Amino acid sequence: MSEKKLFAEFPPVSTAQWEEVITRDLKGADYEKRLVWRTSEGFNVRPYYRSADLENLQYLHVMPGDFPFVRGGKVQRNAWEICQEFDVECESETNAKAVEAVEGGVTALAFNFSKKGQKREIKMQGLLKDIDLAQVAVTLDGGVNDPDMLRSLLAVADEKKVREVRAAVRFDPLGSLACRGHYYGQSEFPLDTLKQLLSDSADCPRVRVIGVDAAQFQDAGATLVQEMGIALSMGAEYLTRLTDAGCDAARTAGKMVFRFAVGPVYFMEIAKIRAARMLWAHLVRAYAPDADVCMYIHARTASLNATVYDPYVNLLRSATESMSAVIGGADMLSVLPFDQAYKQPDDFSLRLARNQQVILKEESNFDKVVDPSAGSYYIESLTASMADEAWKIFLQIQDAGGFVAAMQGA
Repeated sequence: MSEKKLFAEFPPVSTAQWEEVITRDLKGADYEKRLVWRTSEGFNVRPYYRSADLENLQYLHVMPGDFPFVRGGKVQRNAWEICQEFDVECESETNAKAVEAVEGGVTALAFNFSKKGQKREIKMQGLLKDIDLAQVAVTLDGGVNDPDMLRSLLAVADEKKVREVRAAVRFDPLGSLACRGHYYGQSEFPLDTLKQLLSDSADCPRVRVIGVDAAQFQDAGATLVQEMGIALSMGAEYLTRLTDAGCDAARTAGKMVFRFAVGPVYFMEIAKIRAARMLWAHLVRAYAPDADVCMYIHARTASLNATVYDPYVNLLRSATESMSAVIGGADMLSVLPFDQAYKQPDDFSLRLARNQQVILKEESNFDKVVDPSAGSYYIESLTASMADEAWKIFLQIQDAGGFVAAMQGA
């Protein structure tokens, strides 16, 4: 087999030569104004990138599955959970929709109980009827009754004789503070509830019990690096409070699930997911020097840019957003139905939402290659730039006393 490089017969072209041609073609126009994009994230994007732009990046040698997980925690293939979300109003009706979703290719179900009322009785057996917990991951969002929900879920898994359930009970008091101004109706940080959840799930390595909902910030207008910086500060707040209370840092970090919104800026969203994993891995090591914890990311298509007046355009938007999430290496992805902005999604819109992911996986083979963007001069440069800017925001929040202090002082 020949080892001759494909373009070896062509003479190399230096950056100076490229710049000379570009300047000549501009015919006196301002290079910076015409060709350099000043992003809202706070850094410049140049019109082209070359291998020299990657020379100072320290993580390029890292393989998939290795610290700091810029290339993700997956090794063999880019398998992600196809998730569909439901607001629970009636267990039997929601169960019927969930069973249909699983039959249609969904591998994860997310149930939101908070809209019906946080103190209502949860009939987990009815909700999970005919759901194979050995094959389908389950996420539960409920608020103050999350410990009861976790116990009910584990009881159902025991009844079904499922030895290793994949689940998340997304208890996120900091997210509630940001959205509602209180910790699920409480004035004090619910440290005991978090400790209880960690204790109850200690023997379940694939059950996560702490949520970090950064998606709400992008959906409220935050830039991508602001979303990342805030997510890191929320994660650090949980780690600080729980480790101060005697909890193991690495185990606590491993029990977290981060939710990010994925918006329309295609390449930057890919870079955001990669950069967030890298920063979180380094941050966890500040608490546990030997820890190798990969951020678990539940991506969700953005709602801020969804249109009411031409809703089918939302299908195009969520398609590219889904591609960004998958290429970036999200562990789970929820595609919001195209009509969710103005009405309760129906069977048609739910089917289209899950089929977008099924097509990416089964027909477009997006699950075959781990981190396909690795080595791209542009995306690797974006990853580094976004990591730098997000870390600055994180440090600003920490200088203000951490996430809670910054929120209360805002």
